[in-house]
Amino acid sequence: MGAMQQQSEAVHQMIQAWRRLDLEAAMSLLAEDAVFLPDPGGEPVRGREAIGALWTYYMGLFASYECEVHHILASDRLVLVEKTERIARVDGQHVVLPVASAYELDGSGRIIAWRDYWDPSMAMAQG
Repeated sequence: MGAMQQQSEAVHQMIQAWRRLDLEAAMSLLAEDAVFLPDPGGEPVRGREAIGALWTYYMGLFASYECEVHHILASDRLVLVEKTERIARVDGQHVVLPVASAYELDGSGRIIAWRDYWDPSMAMAQG
């Protein structure tokens, strides 16, 4: 498996972990010093422990999560994904968001940075 295919596979595994709302599997794909930017206007969350706390909170809000991947572009250690997320929340609300995500990976295939870009006003209008 080539480097770009390996990087794309790690991102596919992350998306699958989220589809299952499997926190342990998602966390296993992160580097210890990973950085997560959950929204374009927010502050980055740094380190596996802090990211794990945030993801535990998110997964507690979600009844289900689906992600339709439209395009993936991989180069060396960067993977860009264009996707539509469909979230059913435990409170009965449903949110559909177009999202562009950038994942940076280290040499071992662990995610060292994940940045999501989406329009927060779209989420507010739905929930």
